[in-house]
Amino acid sequence: MSFRLAAYAVCIEDGRVLLAHHVGPRGERNWTLPGGKVERSLRRGHPGGRRGDRL
Repeated sequence: MSFRLAAYAVCIEDGRVLLAHHVGPRGERNWTLPGGKVERSLRRGHPGGRRGDRL
């Protein structure tokens, strides 16, 4: 079993919940919370980082 670090958000406004429509690699469709994979940055304490700056 493998694991990955991800971050998601629950956004509620006027009793409505924000969802994202996701289409998977085989065309399967579903609704999910907005968010996704967290990538590591080369510099500690820096939330961004550029492509190629990964550990």
